[in-house]
Amino acid sequence: MPLYEGRHNVTNVISVDETIQKSIVCGTDKTIKKIMEETAKSLKSGKSVAIDGWYGVDYKTLTKDIDKELQKKDIKAKFVSTNTLALSLEDIVKYKKKFITNDPCFGYVNMKGRISDLMDKNKITALKEEILSGQMIVFGCGAAIPELFDAYDTVFYCDVAPKPNLPFLKPAYKVVRN
Repeated sequence: MPLYEGRHNVTNVISVDETIQKSIVCGTDKTIKKIMEETAKSLKSGKSVAIDGWYGVDYKTLTKDIDKELQKKDIKAKFVSTNTLALSLEDIVKYKKKFITNDPCFGYVNMKGRISDLMDKNKITALKEEILSGQMIVFGCGAAIPELFDAYDTVFYCDVAPKPNLPFLKPAYKVVRN
């Protein structure tokens, strides 16, 4: 399966309010600093923060760097990974079964599924109560699911640009340049 990359028709000009433009940061160091500043505000006011995003984000390094910066400001927070919310492997296998066919490469698309379908409802409820007690950072895929979203003061979404990930793609993938 090829991965296409080209420069033809790639210009996408959009209008963005100047305030929003000024709030955008790029680069790891600037992003960590911005997340830390906003997180510090929330935690100082006794509130909690979500750091949601793509599964390829290095949450371990991200949270370690944020914690290090918060400690410099003498701010303590409890970090909780969304991995702790997962259903048991047996329950996940049962959930997936109805979407799997005899063809190992294809299955049925789950158009109504949400990541929270793969999370334990009791664990979500318990975590929400903890989040509301304040000074917590919940991180990982699904940190800002609808069941938890309103409990946070601040929500971040992290992503990774595709180009840096190209070397990590399976050898079966081929990069095609125009």
